[in-house]
Formats: sequence, C-alpha cells, structure tokens
Amino acid sequence: MPALFLKVEIMKKIKIICSDLDGTLLNDDKKLSNKNIQAIKEWQSDGNYFGVTTGRSKQGIEWALDKNFQPDFSVCLNGARVHKFAGSISTHTIPSIDVVRVIKIMKSFSIARISLTKMGVSHWHSHLSLNELNQTGIEKISVQIKDNKQLKEMLKLLKKLPLTTTWSDVDYIEVSASGVSKLSGLKEALLTETSLNQVAAIGDYENDLEIVSNVGIGFAVDNALSELKEAAQVIVNDNNNDAIADMISYLKN
Repeated sequence: MPALFLKVEIMKKIKIICSDLDGTLLNDDKKLSNKNIQAIKEWQSDGNYFGVTTGRSKQGIEWALDKNFQPDFSVCLNGARVHKFAGSISTHTIPSIDVVRVIKIMKSFSIARISLTKMGVSHWHSHLSLNELNQTGIEKISVQIKDNKQLKEMLKLLKKLPLTTTWSDVDYIEVSASGVSKLSGLKEALLTETSLNQVAAIGDYENDLEIVSNVGIGFAVDNALSELKEAAQVIVNDNNNDAIADMISYLKN
C-alpha cells in the first residue's frame, strides 16, 4: 500500500489530540497564542477531542489556559493524577519508603528547593525535614537543579529506584510511582471504546517520548529534544510559532 495512502488512512482515524504544555502548547512566555486557541476550538467544534498531558497540576493547567478553552481531559503530574473524559479522577501515589529514598538522594546535591505534590496541589520546600514530613499520599516529587552535571548525576541515581523518573525540562527532574507516565494516564483518560490509534500526541521533552512513540501519530515541536524528534513521525513549528495550529492543520489536510 502506498505510503501516502497509509498516511491518509491513519489521519482519518485521529479524533483525539493530546498536547504537552510547557515548551509545546505554551510559548516561552508561558502564554497561548491566539492562533493555537482558535485551532483548538475549531478542532473541538468539529466533534474531535483535545486533552492536555503535562507534569503540571490541574491548577497549573487552569492557570496556563486562562479559560481560553476547556480540555476534554487532563493527564496531570505526568500521569499521577488523571481527570478523565467522564469526569472521574484517578490518582497514583509514591510508596512512603520510596519518598524517603528520593528525598535523601535529592538532598545530597546542592539544590534550593524540592516540590511535593499531594491531592493535586504542589508545594515547594526550602528546608525539608524527613522527620517532620508526612510521607503518605505524595503523587509527585520535583526538583529544579541548574547545574547540568549534577542534574545528570541525580538522574542516574534516581533511575535506579523502582519509580518513574523523568527529565521534564532543561533543569527539572520529576519522580512519580512505578508505571506512571503520560501514556499510562492517557490510557486511563480515554473512553473504553477508544484506541490509541485514534490519538495524535505532541511534546518537546523526555517525559513525552513514550506517549509520542505509542499513539496513532506522534508529533514533535521543532524546539524538541533530538531524541523526541527522532521518535516522532511529524515535526511541526516550534512553540513560539503556533505549533498546535500547525499540527491541527497537518491533520486536517
């Protein structure tokens, strides 16, 4: 079967778009472009669906979207908290013993703050004491580390633990429970009769690699990591030049 025909047949099946936020849907100023907003609204008005897959909390998503449009579902905290099509919510927490292990590793480096997320709400801590910490119910642990050498050393240590550790931005590391990812969250969010072949996903960083590689069509923004570009089937404009509008135009045409 000719490659062009295959492309058309796959594109006809796409009914759902899931997009990363930072570095993808949002520009470098953390804003939505008017062109992206209009394209998403038209996509939804045509009977399709648009969801967000991000490391952010639901509150962080709402702040970023600023009521410009309503996503049909949200995969938050890299899959640790999922707001599904039907309106229900699923959560996945890190075992207490692993919370301690993660924080001990993070505190062994020169870092300013550690973020802990519980019940979808994130709080940054400058002076975190394990003795005073309630270690239950933590959905995600994040750290910002500016030194690239230390970041890579920390990543190496954290990835030895039985958890999901991702490099989600230039200087961010995020840790969640084992088996939790944007892809696992997408599977939870989808209606039971929906196939991953009906989904197009787009992102820019390491935490988008799995989902982009396992849906009907995987997209990468032009500012994405080289590894993600290699995994994606289509590369669209960068996040400062209406990447999502470009993606939707590709799917429609």
